[in-house]
Amino acid sequence: MVKKMNKIIRDNKGRFVKGTKPLNSFKKGHKTWNKGLTYMPKNIEQFIENGKKTRFKKGNIPFFKGKHLPKEVKRKLSNSLKGRKTWNKGKNLSKEYREKLSKARLKGLKEGRIKVWNRGLKNKNFGKEARQILKEKMRSPKFKEKWLRNLLKGLLKRPTTFEQKIIELIKEHNLPFKYVGNGKVIICFRNPDFIECNGRKLLIETYYSYWHSKNYEKQRARIFSKYGYKTLFLNENDLLRKNWKEVCLNKINNFMVS
Repeated sequence: MVKKMNKIIRDNKGRFVKGTKPLNSFKKGHKTWNKGLTYMPKNIEQFIENGKKTRFKKGNIPFFKGKHLPKEVKRKLSNSLKGRKTWNKGKNLSKEYREKLSKARLKGLKEGRIKVWNRGLKNKNFGKEARQILKEKMRSPKFKEKWLRNLLKGLLKRPTTFEQKIIELIKEHNLPFKYVGNGKVIICFRNPDFIECNGRKLLIETYYSYWHSKNYEKQRARIFSKYGYKTLFLNENDLLRKNWKEVCLNKINNFMVS
């Protein structure tokens, strides 16, 4: 439905119909009142001082305090936003632009225009108190095990590239091992990568030697051996070869026989 309003054609939603112009439309060459004006005033200090005066005064209660939207409204809002892509998804700032932002922030911090909200609010005893609380909680084996599981889930990308290779090898040759490196099995607060699934106490560990100490294998094997487990270690020397499948398969078969 299209209706006429002041000789300007609009549709049923009040929008201008294509091909028509509003009466007060700008003509070509018209200059806007704010052309060439910068957003920030010359006197920054005065601008900040004026802003403080117009702030919400202490003791005033905002109109929305204590009010909550009905569940039905929340559900409708949630459904309307589902699947909507954000304007900056997949867009990355250029290196030059990031450097400009960094320099501008550092300059603002030096000049005092930008203030860090928590500067001067540091609690000297916060670190000591937090360590003491965690120390007391760690005395409980259940809490320690739960904490380790959550740590592995949250911080580590699992399975790793090496673990993924062994998972593929297990599936391909139907080997009696299952992946537990995501925190499913904890032995003396240690999480092995693979465990034998037919009741035998056999473990497989994969690692990159660059990220571990020289005694990593000995220390790890000694801890697991206390609980009756035998451990096979596979590192980059085994898993980065061209014939890594043959090498690893032979090692695993020999490990199972021994």
